[in-house]
Amino acid sequence: MPRLAPAIALVLAALPAAALGCPSCYGSGSERVIEAYQASTLFLSLLPFGIVGAIGATAWWLADGGGEVAPAAPDGGRSA
Repeated sequence: MPRLAPAIALVLAALPAAALGCPSCYGSGSERVIEAYQASTLFLSLLPFGIVGAIGATAWWLADGGGEVAPAAPDGGRSA
């Protein structure tokens, strides 16, 4: 396997066009289409950080006592 790695690297270096995006994404001449693909890629790249952050914030809020219900008044909540 160690002898195979340089050969694979050489083949990949000789084919830089294979590293480009698919033709349907970057073959379009429209700048708006390319910007839309880049924006969606950025959104999908950052989405896991938002999910993990939301889970962490919820866990922190619950551990801090968030969502606790105040005890009921001794008279059942009725005031005289």
